[in-house]
Amino acid sequence: MNKYIKVIIITLLAILTMGLPAYGNPNTALESARKAANTEIEQKLKVKEYFTTKNESGKPLSETSLKGWGVLSYGEAHGDVKTYKGNPSRRYLGYTWSDVSFTNPSFPVDEWTGGFVEDKNWLIHPWNDKDVEEKLLSRNEKLLDLDLVFNSPRAGGLFLKNIQEGLKHYYGKGPVVDGQHTGQNVLIGESSPYWNKWHEYVYILSPPTDYTWGMGRMWNKRTDGSIWYMSVPLAPNIMEGLPDFYTKFDKPNVSADPSESIELVVTFGLKPGHSKDEIASLKVFHVVGNNKYPVNLEPIDTADALNPDDTIVFTPGQERKYRVTKPTFLENNVCGLNHNALAGQNVTL
Repeated sequence: MNKYIKVIIITLLAILTMGLPAYGNPNTALESARKAANTEIEQKLKVKEYFTTKNESGKPLSETSLKGWGVLSYGEAHGDVKTYKGNPSRRYLGYTWSDVSFTNPSFPVDEWTGGFVEDKNWLIHPWNDKDVEEKLLSRNEKLLDLDLVFNSPRAGGLFLKNIQEGLKHYYGKGPVVDGQHTGQNVLIGESSPYWNKWHEYVYILSPPTDYTWGMGRMWNKRTDGSIWYMSVPLAPNIMEGLPDFYTKFDKPNVSADPSESIELVVTFGLKPGHSKDEIASLKVFHVVGNNKYPVNLEPIDTADALNPDDTIVFTPGQERKYRVTKPTFLENNVCGLNHNALAGQNVTL
């Protein structure tokens, strides 16, 4: 019998739910996300009903996904297309409430000459910059909305941490250049003079919330006077508190025949130093191509059985163990258990 050694990528997600809307019916989920986002924005900036069901041009509110979390924009993806790892990406995910094009961070950077993000000559307060205005007009884009409160002294550095976290998640492994990540950390980070001033260089197209990404954009001016932009995702607030969750696996390596299944034990835990009990949603998916299939978590101890919505309470220092069984392989199929890991861990079997 021929044996096929399969590569299985297992990524488990442990997230703090803390009022996370239940996602089932897409329309219900979108409305829940809209209401939650509006509540947060009103509390922080005293702006009521920022996300309406349609923007000022009548485009409907929509939600796409980045790294497992939603992004609220309006209308449809548009602009030119470039391909990354066989997946085509539009330049823009949609539009903002004021109908400004909403950039896509997965779209390859137009002009990247190497070095670090902080090596570039980023334009301060781009919402007031004439060069940026001319560049937008040359691309037939609508000019930036100067009335957005997110880009005013009133907001100050309110979203600075979201900008910092978003830069780490997207540019810690290098920007997309000609359809490929550079594969190296291109952020200087906290030692850079930019680090605590990024909010002065990033135009916020849409604000982040606890469970949705915001989006920003900043512009670099080259020595020849030309300028180009880079998308800056603003990370959901929940990302800042997730590192206290962790996962561990009992098997570092497994080889399997196509007819065999694979079993392993995964341990979820909340670090002892955490300040309070937390609710976590535990999920595993088997990914084949673009399809995701849920895989059951069988508790080793019956006391660790999940609630019907896949949640369970963790106290600081507590660990819970589950048995995971990978279904029988299909011949010549490289597949795996996969999900977006924020407090998770990747394991290659």
